Formats: sequence, C-alpha cells, structure tokens
Amino acid sequence: MPKRSTQHLYAFDAWRFLAAMTVMLYHFLTYDPASESWLPQIALELQQVVDLFFLLSGLVIMTNYDTSLRSLGEVRHFLVRRLARIYPLHLLTLGFFVVVGVAGAAGVITLGNPDRYDFASLPAQILLVNAWGTTSSLTFNYVSWSISAEWMAYLAFPLLALGFRRYGLAALVAALLAAVALLETLSITRVIPDPSWIDTTTFGAYRALPSFILGCIAAVIVQRWRLPVRSLVPGIAVFLATCVGMFVAPSPYLVLGGFAIATVLTASAELNNPDCARLFRPVSILGQAAFGIYMLHPVAGAIFMGGFWRRLVGPLELANIYVYMAVVSVGVVVAAILSLRYVEAPMRRLINHRFAPSKSLPAAAAA
Repeated sequence: MPKRSTQHLYAFDAWRFLAAMTVMLYHFLTYDPASESWLPQIALELQQVVDLFFLLSGLVIMTNYDTSLRSLGEVRHFLVRRLARIYPLHLLTLGFFVVVGVAGAAGVITLGNPDRYDFASLPAQILLVNAWGTTSSLTFNYVSWSISAEWMAYLAFPLLALGFRRYGLAALVAALLAAVALLETLSITRVIPDPSWIDTTTFGAYRALPSFILGCIAAVIVQRWRLPVRSLVPGIAVFLATCVGMFVAPSPYLVLGGFAIATVLTASAELNNPDCARLFRPVSILGQAAFGIYMLHPVAGAIFMGGFWRRLVGPLELANIYVYMAVVSVGVVVAAILSLRYVEAPMRRLINHRFAPSKSLPAAAAA
C-alpha cells in the first residue's frame, strides 16, 4: 500500500479555477443581448462542472479525516472548521443581497427580478438549508445553493467515516448507491422538478452527495491502490472527454464517473511524480481563490452587469459586452484573491481559534 499522503495537489487548483470561471461565464452571459448565440449554450451545457467541486471536496476531506472523528468532540471540531471555511463569505454576500432587496422594497432602486429577494427564504439561507428542498427557487446569492449542499455533505461525513472504519470501502459504495437511489426516487416521483437530478439546485444538497461520496472513494483508491501513472496527460484527457460528454451524452453517471476517473488518474500522477504539476504551482492562488470567484461573481453581476451594463454601458454602446465581461471577470478574480487573504483567511483563523483550535485535533484532522 502506498504511504498515506496529504500532499497538496496543484493540478486540482487549475480544475477548481476553470470550473469557477465557467460558472461565472455562464451567469454573465445571461446579460448578453444575443442570448441565443452558441457561447451561452456551451456555457450552459458545462454547468455540471459544479459537481466537480463536490467530488474534490470529498477527496480532500477523506484524505485528511478518514482515520479521525472518533469522538463527538472531534466531530464538533471538524464541523466548526468546515463551517469556518464557507460561512463568512456566505454571510457577507448574503448581506449584500439583503441590502439590495431592502432597497428595492423601499423603492430606492428597481429590482430586475423581485422574486429573487424572497425574505421568507432568509432563515433557510442563514441556516444553510436553502438547497435541502426548503425553497422552490433560488434566492439572494443564487450560487449559495452549493454551499448549502456542501454543508449537508459535511454533516454526513462523520457517518461515512464511521462506516469506512468499520466496513471499509464497501460502506462507501453502499452509501453511494443509497444516495443515487434516493435521487432517482425523488426524480421519478417528481419531488425534484428538474429534468434530471444532476440539474437540480433547490434540491442540490441531495445532488451533491453522490459526487462527494465518489470523491471519498477516489481518495481511498488513490491511497491504497495508486495507479502507476506519472503524467497528468491521462487525467486531463479523461477530464476533457467528460466535458465533451456533457454535450454528446449528458448522463449524470457518465459525468460523475468521468470526473472520478480523471480525479484518480490526476491524483495518482501528482503523488507519484510531484514535478509533473510544476506548471500549476505559480498560479495555485487562482485555485485557492476559486471559492471566492464562485461566491463573489453574482455580486459583481448585480452591480456591473445588471446595473452599469444594462442601464448605462450597454444602451449607450460604450463597450463590447464580451470585452466588458472580460474586464469584470478579471476584477472578480482580483477581488477573490483579496477576499481570500484579507477576509476569508482571517475570519477562518478567528473562528477556529475561538471554537476549534488545532491542538484539539489529531495532526491529520487539523488540515
């Protein structure tokens, strides 16, 4: 069995960055007056890359916590530290859209989509259960459904870890099959109203479970039966083929299976030969800022696309929309890097120091 490793995998930083940029591109293109053009359609078809975030999350968490979480105290510390990573920026962006909603209700500004500011959904947003089937539509910061989904996965992980310690990989496979069966049942009974469960957002927490569990399974495979690959090429090839498959044969099983195989190949290659990912090391910060890009781009969209573009720049034809989007996108990336360094990291350290200090956890679980 290969030696257990918690080595940082730089190739996945590139994956996270590309996935976040794809999601941002799609949302910004909704402001394109030529909305029937080929580019928005391509971006729409690629939206299942969101599930890659859940898969990589499962991989990282299983790698760091597979042998810990043996007591309620350790479970509490785990959940606090996970929450510290996602909650500050969630609250910050939620607060922005609450202010916008209040301003719209007061008549200070005109809201383009008033239903987005449904204050009845605010408790679900605050409690991170807004993607658990508690709302009928996305509200406020619409991408926060995936943060709600991550939270459900975090809550489920202690049970997954317990099952793995007792019954091994079979427990994770059983959990995966159970999650898929649940989703298929919810789809067949039309509880999930979307054409496919992999497209749902209001029930996104359940959608995330198969991806997250697949990530856990991938972590076990990489640690126990690491493939003898030393190049990123096989993983990249499978990754690109999976993206093409979103157009040719858009099946959730092909997408998730493809991403899982690509993940195992890529992780194995970088662990076997860390130098194969050397090109990604200088730009690792972009992958680390992917969460900020994902969470902050709706704010930028509301201000610069829904505001300045639709009401000033576009009507006066002051700039080409694609050039304008590119400039705004660069601004979002810069803002995400600044947020990572000066908002997210300090808040995470503060919360962890106060509620979940590292010394209370085993070395692997402190990651």
